[in-house]
Amino acid sequence: MIGVVFFDISNPFFAEAAHQLSRLFENLGCSMVLAETDQVAEIESRVLRNMERAGVDAVIVCSTGACWDDLSRLRDRGVPVVLMAQRSERPGFPSVGINDYDGMRKVAGHLWGRGLRRFSFVNEPVQATQHKDRWRGFSDELVARGMRVEDVDVQWASGPTWDGGYEVARHVMSRPSALWPDAFVCLNDHLAMGVSKAVTDAGLTVGRDVCVSGFDDVPYASVLGVPLTTIRQPIAGICEYIAREIGDFLNGEGAVSGRTFDAELIVRQSA
Repeated sequence: MIGVVFFDISNPFFAEAAHQLSRLFENLGCSMVLAETDQVAEIESRVLRNMERAGVDAVIVCSTGACWDDLSRLRDRGVPVVLMAQRSERPGFPSVGINDYDGMRKVAGHLWGRGLRRFSFVNEPVQATQHKDRWRGFSDELVARGMRVEDVDVQWASGPTWDGGYEVARHVMSRPSALWPDAFVCLNDHLAMGVSKAVTDAGLTVGRDVCVSGFDDVPYASVLGVPLTTIRQPIAGICEYIAREIGDFLNGEGAVSGRTFDAELIVRQSA
C-alpha cells in the first residue's frame, strides 16, 4: 500500500497527480491511499502517524516542512519517503519535481522583458519549500535587473485557492487605477485563475490591461478564456518517475532516488 499526502485535492495540480499516481500504482499491483492536509501541520502529522500504523510500503508527500520527526520515523523503519513537487531540505529524503527557483526567475525575466515593472506577487500563507523557492527566484531575478525587492507588492492570499486569488485581486483592484500592478504573479495556477476572474470582473482584459502569470501548467490552463502564462510542471513525467522508483524499491532493486526536472516557461495570452 502506497500512502500519498497532498495539500489540497481541489487544486488541479494535485488532483491530476493523484489520478496519475493511482493509475500507475494500479498497474504495478499496488493499492494507494490518499490524504489531504489543507497545509495544516497537525493534520499532516496525524495522517503520517496513521499511515505508519497502517504499515504503508512507501509515502509520497508534499509537506508543510513542519513534520520531519514523523517523516524521519517512517524512513528509519525502512519506508521510503518521497517529497513531491518540492525541494528536500534534509538528507535522506529524495525529492522529485522541478527547479522552482529557476522557474520563477524565468517568469520574472519574461515579464521584465515585456516592459512590466509594477508587480503584485500573490503568495500563500504556508511557506513550504517550493513557495519560498519561487519567491526567492522571482525577487532575485528582479534585483539582478536593478529593481528593489521592497518595490514588489506582496499580497498574502487566504489560501492557495481560486477564492484566495480572487479575494486578493479584488482588494488590489479596489485601489485607484494609478496603483494597479502591471502584472499579478501567482504562486500557482489555481490562484492565477481566481485573480484572472477578479481582473475581468473589474472590467479589464487580462493580458492587455493587466497581466497574470501562474505556476504548474495544470491541465486546463491552456483553455481558459485568456490562456495562462505559467511554468510547466511535467505532472505525468514526475508521477511516472516516482512510481517507477518505488516499484523498483519494492522489487528489491535499490533505494529510491530523486530527480529535478527542468522548469519550462509556457507563454500564452495572459502575460
